[in-house]
Amino acid sequence: MRVYLPNDELYMTLDKHIMSPSSPLVICGPVGVGKSSLLVNWAARHRDHHPEDLVVAHWIGASPSSSSHSFILWRVMQELAQAMQLEADLDVETAAIPDEKDASAIISTFPRWVEQVMDVDNRNRKRLVLIIDGIDKLEDRDNALDLVWFPRWWPENVRVVLSTSPGYTAKVLEKRLYPTLEIEPLNEGKRVSFIRKYLAHHGKKLSEQQEMQIAGAAQAANPRFLQTMLEDICICAIHEDLDRRVEQALKCANTAELYNMVLGRLESDYESAQNRGKALRLFCSLVWASKGGLSLAGELEPILESQGIPESEWSALSLVLEELMTNSSGILSFSNTDIRAAVEARYLPTAADRHAIHRLLHSFFQQSQDITARLAVELPYQLAQGQDWPGLLRCVSDMRVFDLLYNSVHKYDLLRYWRNLEKQLDACTASKVYFTLLNQGNIPPGIVRSDLTFRVASFLEEIPDFVGAERVYLMARNLYENSSQRLEVAKVDIAIATLLLAQGKVADAERRYVITTFSLSLSLSLSLSLSLVLALAFV
Repeated sequence: MRVYLPNDELYMTLDKHIMSPSSPLVICGPVGVGKSSLLVNWAARHRDHHPEDLVVAHWIGASPSSSSHSFILWRVMQELAQAMQLEADLDVETAAIPDEKDASAIISTFPRWVEQVMDVDNRNRKRLVLIIDGIDKLEDRDNALDLVWFPRWWPENVRVVLSTSPGYTAKVLEKRLYPTLEIEPLNEGKRVSFIRKYLAHHGKKLSEQQEMQIAGAAQAANPRFLQTMLEDICICAIHEDLDRRVEQALKCANTAELYNMVLGRLESDYESAQNRGKALRLFCSLVWASKGGLSLAGELEPILESQGIPESEWSALSLVLEELMTNSSGILSFSNTDIRAAVEARYLPTAADRHAIHRLLHSFFQQSQDITARLAVELPYQLAQGQDWPGLLRCVSDMRVFDLLYNSVHKYDLLRYWRNLEKQLDACTASKVYFTLLNQGNIPPGIVRSDLTFRVASFLEEIPDFVGAERVYLMARNLYENSSQRLEVAKVDIAIATLLLAQGKVADAERRYVITTFSLSLSLSLSLSLSLVLALAFV
């Protein structure tokens, strides 16, 4: 169980921020200094003290999708709508929330939506406390780290708290003149207090000399290092071994090295049981190799058992590794980057080691007959990391995979895969592959051919391959025209005109806009005529 040493001064600063309208408060400090722990514990305290407030917290890195800036806004809208309906018995229309995959609509809708939701009779003085932890860990896509998506103005009954490590994102926030609360490393006195509180909680005690030896080490100023070290000490069954264990831990220069030592101790503990040392290495390596974590029952279990590791051993491991993992909706991933670095250094030191574990994962995902959203994310990633370029080409050429990946969350992965393929394979381009497939008409069941064609053209435009995009746009236009979808035809014409304009073909773009205007006029005329006919029919 994790122990937190409350800091009344930090709590007071957060409390003061909540009491009056102000700009978002930024919590800034080095990795492992305790920003997340502060916010988790303060948020729980605030909920107890102010049950009338709505507290919505988002922890970036807690799940694969949590680092998408549009997903953060979408999730806040969902939680706020549900909270208002349940707690305040207010009719909040969740249908007004854009689709999760429509990033541009989410970003443009969010500020006004929050303002409207929080402004009905001032919600009986109800406040929204929004916490976003680790904003510097956002995926660097669509200028996310520049925070252009993050609203500059908030309703007066909304309080926002952000956390970040020093670096680019912290400087962006500083330019916005947001107030900043700096989290400093632990001083020696606080280290001693934490050591005593933590060990007392676990029924352990060190000598004064041992306490001072730990507290006096520079590494112990980092709360993550100190707590990880104390966790390891608590496991030590023989008191006489404490001096040796403390000495070994303090030889580690940073938390990643300390986790490496902890993994070594776990291996030693498992030496008496057949396969458990192997199970530990494989379990950690598989989680390291995944794109966004693995499920225990559906993915780790069959892979481990295929490698000769029975349930009795991997199930015990899952409990042992509980403190090193996070579990988000059944998906296990490492709780921080230091653990990931330790696993790589210890178990996957060479490129050959890393390629082998990626190949093991891609072999597992490739066995599935169904193309699920989970497979579409993991399989191409494993093929790319394992440098299986022909396999990756087969995977991303599957229109079911394209359909699942071409959205605001995953489209940059798809772009990256095709750029790698075009570098690694001769005469291989997304335009050539997709045009051939679309031309053959082999469209998977449940996918509308015309809509898929339009989306492929949009993707080619983003690569960018303007020639290929225009050719596929024209294919989509013909499909829409043949099915008398005039508004969709106009949509394609606008896309083509915009594409031509981007290439400096102004005259061609103007002609296309004229065609678009005519298509829209014809479509509207037909719609009005139909409405008139229907109206007369009921006179």
